[in-house]
Amino acid sequence: MVDGTNLYAYARDNPLMYVDSTGTQCDSTMQSCVDPTAPAPREEALQQSLPEDERYLPPVQPTAPLSAPRTEPGLPGRESASGGVGLTSLGLRTYFAPVGPGGELLEGPFILWSREALDPARALAAAGKGYTIFDTPQFGQALAEEAVLRQIPGVPGAVITDLPEELTLPIWERYSYIATRNAAIGGVGVTTTNAPGTVPPESIQARIEIPTARWYGAGMGALNVGGGALMLASINTERDPGVITAAKITSGSASVVGGGLEIYGAWTLTAGAVETGAALSGVGTVIAAPIMVYEMRPRGWIAYDPELVDRAIQRYRNGENVNAFCAQCHGPGGALDPNNDWNAGGARRAAFMRRLQWKYLGD
Repeated sequence: MVDGTNLYAYARDNPLMYVDSTGTQCDSTMQSCVDPTAPAPREEALQQSLPEDERYLPPVQPTAPLSAPRTEPGLPGRESASGGVGLTSLGLRTYFAPVGPGGELLEGPFILWSREALDPARALAAAGKGYTIFDTPQFGQALAEEAVLRQIPGVPGAVITDLPEELTLPIWERYSYIATRNAAIGGVGVTTTNAPGTVPPESIQARIEIPTARWYGAGMGALNVGGGALMLASINTERDPGVITAAKITSGSASVVGGGLEIYGAWTLTAGAVETGAALSGVGTVIAAPIMVYEMRPRGWIAYDPELVDRAIQRYRNGENVNAFCAQCHGPGGALDPNNDWNAGGARRAAFMRRLQWKYLGD
């Protein structure tokens, strides 16, 4: 190869600006092959298009005001992560909120029972102090699946009255799991009418429902604790106004305490603790929303080209749909335009750097 093994040497290590149409040597119409520092015909033509006193000037290095305070990016991670965790928790609660067969919301807690504890569970549900599996759509779905198994093929109306447990048990295990999961994630709480130590170890309650309530409920609590901890970790008394600091403390504390109550209530089947914890976590999420908006505001130092601004404003006055801010990047001559003054180099770049202005948006 004429220019050696470095595929980009002839393109001044800038293949976006210069090309080699043959793939073997530099293109003299785009770049000086003899002296890589000498202007190419294209650059020479651009230089000649400038006034004589602005040709071949050395580029000026951009400098922001040295007195500008150091600022963090406009979207700090901790506040955003905390708000995102809170919104995720709220979304999960909404999606898995337990409903009845008609789609109506069920008011908790979800009451578990085994054997002799059935009648007390029904009594609590009848008194409006919770709901049982009988009040959920999962109960009807399980009955429908079991009815299909009881049908005798080829004999209309005939059913099997005594199905083996190994056929029906998986059905009730699956739908009991779904009903318990919805209650745990939905934040309504799960409780049991069985006295401590009286839950049969082989029952669906012991094998499926209680573990499901504990792990899903504790998981939701841990999610909210994590979100609250992130919010508390984002407190910066030197930067944040007093009202934002107070809001962060309130939001983070509510989520941490609420999540802790959810974990406790889920593990001990104390429905009241779960409901209180879910409400507190919800308060923390609501307070976190305006904090996220505040933290996402533009701030710090920005550089802009007043010539591009004036040009965009004039185009707008002429009836074009142009935004002066967006034109800094997307308009003709903007940062994304390959033919902008910076990419042209030389005097055009120097002129661009001289007119560049810095604006402080606040901390």
